[in-house]
Amino acid sequence: QTFLNWECIIVNDGSTDNSLKIIEKYANQDTRFSYFTIPNSGAPKVPRDLAISKAKGEWILPIDADDKVDDNYIEKILSRAKETKADIVFPCVKYFKNELKGTHVHILPIKSFDKDSVIAGKDAVVFTIFDVKIGTNGGLINRSLWQFLSLFSTKVNFLRADECDMRELLINANRVAFTDSVYYYRQHVDAVTKRTSVKSFEYLIADSILEKLFIDHFEENSAQVKLIRKHRVLGIISRKILWLRTFHQFNSQERKYIRNLMNEYSKEIKLKNYFDFSVLKKISYFAILQYKISS
Repeated sequence: QTFLNWECIIVNDGSTDNSLKIIEKYANQDTRFSYFTIPNSGAPKVPRDLAISKAKGEWILPIDADDKVDDNYIEKILSRAKETKADIVFPCVKYFKNELKGTHVHILPIKSFDKDSVIAGKDAVVFTIFDVKIGTNGGLINRSLWQFLSLFSTKVNFLRADECDMRELLINANRVAFTDSVYYYRQHVDAVTKRTSVKSFEYLIADSILEKLFIDHFEENSAQVKLIRKHRVLGIISRKILWLRTFHQFNSQERKYIRNLMNEYSKEIKLKNYFDFSVLKKISYFAILQYKISS
């Protein structure tokens, strides 16, 4: 990195390859590296919370183990934070598969988004839900915001718990800025978020928490709450389709857990409060059609 005054805290989250040897090599060569080893947590939030709790600096900059950043990444994103007095600064996120060379499958913020803008956190969080316009990967976050997190260091390990944290950080941020500093997010089929497993159905837990978070910070009938409820209903429909397609691959104990998840979080939904029935009918038809196509 062109900016040199950083510390890199690595959490070895139950690796089964030679990751620990590589980590030890760098830690022995450079005092800016430190590391901790924990049993596999099954979700990104647990190791991330541990690393943040050990951090000494004013700024937190999460980077996932399989992603990449430009050589001037820290310098540019930190400079933008100082220039705008923002609490959070998001980079340009380029999603790629396998090698960096070639076509990027997706880029955020979207092309029409004004990257020179500085906006309130409550406005920014809306752009990360449903019709996503900005990416939340790799953002530079002022450490002081972590005092607001209701789930920080709680050891919860359901899938996407870290995304709940990110939304809560945004809601409590006064100013959010953007930069053309590039974060390369690797998409591959072996990622825990891509594999169909029991954890795939824990999206329902995260969506329920997100809805409660929005209700706490926005008015009950606000556009923001309506948006998260729309997102949540579609999430329930997609999980039910996934269940119909994959239930045969789970054992009896796993099936019971998944059914309980779907029943518990579906009961919370009062459809008439989320959609008018004409829209719901269209969504249900689309869901059935998608299931038939993929079956």
